[in-house]
Amino acid sequence: MAIQRARAGLDELLAAKRALPFQVLTGGDAAFLERHDAFVFDCDGVLYSGSELLDGAAAAVAALRSAGKRCLFVTNNSGKSRLTMAVKLGALGLAATPEECVPASFATAAALAARGVTRAFVVGADGLSEELELAGVEVLKAGATTEPFSEAAFERVALEGEPVGAVVVGMDATCDLRTLALASLHLQRDERCLFASTNPDAFDVVGGRRMPGNGALVAALATASGRGAPDLTCGKPAPALAESLVSTFGLDPARTVVVGDRVDTDMALASRMGCAGLLVLTGCATAADAAALAPGCATTFVTSHLGALAGPGALVGEPSTAAPDTVDGVLDALHAAAARADADAYLDLVSSDFVFLGTDAAERWDRAAFEAYARGRFEKGNGWAYEVVSRRSTARGDVVFFDEDLANANLGACRSTGVLVRDGGGLKVAQYSLSVPIPNALCLDVVRQIRARD
Repeated sequence: MAIQRARAGLDELLAAKRALPFQVLTGGDAAFLERHDAFVFDCDGVLYSGSELLDGAAAAVAALRSAGKRCLFVTNNSGKSRLTMAVKLGALGLAATPEECVPASFATAAALAARGVTRAFVVGADGLSEELELAGVEVLKAGATTEPFSEAAFERVALEGEPVGAVVVGMDATCDLRTLALASLHLQRDERCLFASTNPDAFDVVGGRRMPGNGALVAALATASGRGAPDLTCGKPAPALAESLVSTFGLDPARTVVVGDRVDTDMALASRMGCAGLLVLTGCATAADAAALAPGCATTFVTSHLGALAGPGALVGEPSTAAPDTVDGVLDALHAAAARADADAYLDLVSSDFVFLGTDAAERWDRAAFEAYARGRFEKGNGWAYEVVSRRSTARGDVVFFDEDLANANLGACRSTGVLVRDGGGLKVAQYSLSVPIPNALCLDVVRQIRARD
């Protein structure tokens, strides 16, 4: 839905035929890719929306990596550490190392450590606490309690507590009046106490509606404490973060693109890094926001969705550009037919002795059993969508062996293996096996869970 809205908005913008202060990318642009070596991605609203991968995103990142482009992931989400951020990206089919990830939690921890802060009162999730502790900053939090907070309780705690070098505010879905009161007291006790915000994002867009973000918590604390604006904002578009990204990763600003869905943070970061900005319309920014941009702004490019970077066919369900009677042509057509719930087209691509092996141990279906399942499901309009991240194949005469790395909104990173054969002159899928890879570190736990169910 987000991509459809974005494409419709961009189409309206182009139809207006007005002069725009940026270049619109509508498909794979060879010149754009040739001019840039590094891509700095925002995450939510660009690669995924909440917990769902945006169609075409994994294919676009994979295509950039295959072309030798450097990919970094920089988010104002302070709830994730570098490690948990990399794990989430990997689960969605977007392979990334912790070293390629720069969440606001890490940027904040680095900024506090550089200022010699050794103790902080923290409003925020576990990822923020984890990065602060890794940087040598002791973390104090409000802690859980069932005691109702009142004026009497406030007076009591106002006389308690040890001094801290900073109060750090990151997005915290469990933040309550007691937490805000304690944070406010720390700021009121000592004017030298640093008031630090992980990011200024006032809201996030969820389902087309604004959900309060970290900026709303920061504003509440600024008002309650009387301190006004934070002394330090660490996430995008902080100048220190812009400088750190360029120096730490050795980026050439002239050949770097910041890809994001917000003008106020992502495109502002691009400006401070001195590089190009690519605004996508699948998150906070709309086509109307793009239309209102002034000449000379940091937004150099605008596109509907990240999948446009991979060119035509980047979206699941769109026609493949590969020749029909090739490995890519057959498998792309198979995925497209499944995504649009087209039973006839799907079954026409499999052999008469087709076998499907599913993720469940009991799922070994011959052609007749699979056809019954597929037709029953597709008749209700329920297809399935797996985005192809990468594919490899080896031919042995009339037999082709293949494997694919896939991404699915529900299952995350998946893998397929299979066999194609020449059947009646054309290539047909004779076997298709779908699996969900399990990290080795979790394998024994998963095996125990399976045995417990048996």
